[in-house]
Order: sequence, then structure tokens, then C-alpha cells
Amino acid sequence: MQRPNLPLTDELDGRHPGETIVIVGCARHVKDMDLRPLERFTTIGCNRLLLHPYFRPNYLMVADRRPYHKEMEAGRYKQWSDRITMMFSTSMYDPIIKCHGAPIETPPTDFKWLPWRVRGSSSAMNWSTLGESVNSFASIAGPMLQAAVIMGAKRVAMVGIGIVPGPVKHLYDEREAWTGAGSPPTTLRCFERAKTELDKMGIPVHVCSPEDNLTESVRRLQKAYGHCTYEDFLRQHGDEAVRADQPAEGGTR
Repeated sequence: MQRPNLPLTDELDGRHPGETIVIVGCARHVKDMDLRPLERFTTIGCNRLLLHPYFRPNYLMVADRRPYHKEMEAGRYKQWSDRITMMFSTSMYDPIIKCHGAPIETPPTDFKWLPWRVRGSSSAMNWSTLGESVNSFASIAGPMLQAAVIMGAKRVAMVGIGIVPGPVKHLYDEREAWTGAGSPPTTLRCFERAKTELDKMGIPVHVCSPEDNLTESVRRLQKAYGHCTYEDFLRQHGDEAVRADQPAEGGTR
């Protein structure tokens, strides 16, 4: 099977200069959180977040064939593609890349999406352009973090994201075939390395958890980034949020 020739996108580079961008994962505790306040921010979701009962991000990033296969089969990516910018890693269409036995996918042609690509977790971090590959972290949260910075974030918050040593528990109960294990040790090392680089760039990252539900997966990630409850983050930074599709005070965007 031939490798697809898909040019990577750079049209999102610097799209949201100076904003606080929130990346939202599919951890089980997310379904017990009130995500409505996040509508004030630019948000990047992932994988099967469209199974959430009401929350819809501005962007949706996918690099794993397992959730991608189920969502394409259900038609959810196409259904929401007119309201959400779909961002699919070209690695899912590459026959050289293996993914727990999941079938090689075919690039969609019936709705708009933007191509990007992951590279190995030992590679250099990419904070400059989505026109070049980004570090995988062995977790979609890594590319989401890099994408937020590339889009121009001055601050990043993580919601529903953690380091999972065992089987992953998602906000949805439906399971994909070809399931794999949780986060490998390299994921935490990548996040630690990213923090060092982002500290030098002056970009703070808040790993948020519900005030009454600090899960072990989030706790492991907060060892690298520090503790921040979801409620505290909203109290401290909610007023400065201006989403890309909302007018700033005194003008338009």
C-alpha cells in the first residue's frame, strides 16, 4: 500500500495570539465536571470527545486509529465538521505505522479536515509550526499541547488529561477494538521536558482537576506541573477568556 502524500497544514500557526487555550481530554472524571464555562475559551479536544453529552471544542485532534475508526464509522466527525475544525494526523493513513493491530485508515474526502503529523516521542518538541511534525508524547495530549502553543497561546490549561499507568477509563463506556495499555513512562518524561521548555518561553500550563476528585492519573501529571483545581483556574482566568469566534470588547476579531 502506498504512503499518502498529504501536505501538512500551517494555516493555524499563530491563529490565537495571546489567548488562554484549554485542551480537553476524554478522562472519565470529565463527565462529572461542568464544562460550560469553557465555552469562553478557545478549546482543543481529541479522539471521541464528541460523545460528551453537550461540550463541543473548537478543534478536534486525532492521531490514534482506534477512536478514529469508531467515530468515522458513526459519522460523528463528518456531522460536526462544519462547526469544529477537524485535525487528523496523517500517520493514521500511513501503512508503515502500526497501531495495536487497528486497520490502516483512508483519508476522508467528503468533509474538510486539516492534516498534521506526529513523530517519535524521543524527537525534539515542536512549538513553531504545524507545517512540521510534532512530538507524539505517546499521548494525544502532547500534540494538543504543542498545537495550543503553535496557535499562539500565552497560557494553556489541561482538563480531562492525566498519566494513566493501567487500562484507560474514558468518559464514555463504549470500547474500541484493538485496545492497548495506558500511558508508557515516556509520556511523563515528555511532559516534564515540555515544562522545562515552556518555562523558558514564559508559557504557564495548568493541569486542572475537579476540586473533589483529584484522580491518580491527574495527580501524576500535577507532580510535574503543580496542583490547580478546575474551579481555581476558572476563578483566576475565566474573565480573560475570549474565544476566536467572539468579539473582543470594543471591536471585532
